[in-house]
Amino acid sequence: MAVGADRRDLEKAVLATANGNAALSTAVDSDVCYDHVPDGTTMPYITYHFVTDDPINTFADQFEDVTVQFSLFDKRSSVAYIEAISSDLDLVFNRKTLTYDSASAIGCIRAGQTNAQWFAEDRCWMKTIDYSITFK
Repeated sequence: MAVGADRRDLEKAVLATANGNAALSTAVDSDVCYDHVPDGTTMPYITYHFVTDDPINTFADQFEDVTVQFSLFDKRSSVAYIEAISSDLDLVFNRKTLTYDSASAIGCIRAGQTNAQWFAEDRCWMKTIDYSITFK
């Protein structure tokens, strides 16, 4: 992140935004974690990490575009609950502005997602959703 934001500031902003939404925070019991979950964390939970970090040079200014991937996990037998968590996440990040200390975000938009998948050996559902965050 050469342009403006420190990676740690962006991690904090994503976490604060996710946990700042009552519906999403309640759905996962505030278990939104950067990169991995601590031992003993129970499902449902969300992890996130940065997939890409691309500079955007325009004639007038320089921006940065970061893709953040969220991975959602849930052990309930029905896919309905992970889809509800997915909807809550979308309400928080899709077409929203994310703000944080060291830079100003232009916007956040969903860039892609996978369908929920059942992993029989782990007995859990998993779904990923990517959001693109552009900032200056």
